[in-house]
Amino acid sequence: MKITRDNVVKHFFGIEGTLDEYKRNEANRIGNNAFIGLYSYLLFSSLIALMFGLNHPENALYALLACNILTVVYGVGIYIMKASKSALLTENEVTSANVASVRKYNRKKGIQSAIYFGITIHLLQAVFSWVAGDGFLAYIISPFELIISCGAGILFGITTIFMMNAKISDIGKG
Repeated sequence: MKITRDNVVKHFFGIEGTLDEYKRNEANRIGNNAFIGLYSYLLFSSLIALMFGLNHPENALYALLACNILTVVYGVGIYIMKASKSALLTENEVTSANVASVRKYNRKKGIQSAIYFGITIHLLQAVFSWVAGDGFLAYIISPFELIISCGAGILFGITTIFMMNAKISDIGKG
């Protein structure tokens, strides 16, 4: 599968179906607004980190990193989700006859997401455990940690299925 800019935009904004001119323009508008906000934040946060970094460089670094992560994940992420939803980019318009097959496809994608997320989170936690000085292999084979990772994967998969099904818009309804 060749990764193109359109595929990345569709995935990032949660766009189903074709990326028509309206959806492309709205995605560009939302992306530009997010960039302007991030640019302003970056200038402001760097200035503050520079001021505090002269006396307490380590604390300034940790604070800047934490604020950057929170701003990107919660600030920009939530803005993009809400703006995409209000611009109707995330709706998946299907006919009444195809709703069942789309829901089945969503279940398949949700199960794939659950497996991927469960394995990924388990491996990441094992790496973090190893970095903290505990054993990598001990974490990998721990039954308790396996149950926790499987549970996290299942919850993620259920959430994915719910969110994908919520985006279905039945155009066959009168």
